[in-house]
Amino acid sequence: MPWNVLANPTVGNPTKSIVVNNLIMIVKKKEVRRQGKRSQARKRFTEDKYELAIRKMDKYGEEQVRLFVSIVRLQWP
Repeated sequence: MPWNVLANPTVGNPTKSIVVNNLIMIVKKKEVRRQGKRSQARKRFTEDKYELAIRKMDKYGEEQVRLFVSIVRLQWP
């Protein structure tokens, strides 16, 4: 569905909008040129910190937390 700016609220696919596509193009150029905000990446987990975090999350009985812990365990390299 095309982007309809005149509708209230706007409807359709926003990536079909010329304005949105121009903004995405500008952001991509800035990323490539490293002109954006500095990275906020943190240091990697060490194995002992990882195990401590898993043990703390294992203490919770909620199903959502246990599911999250099982996913995190699969992602550890």
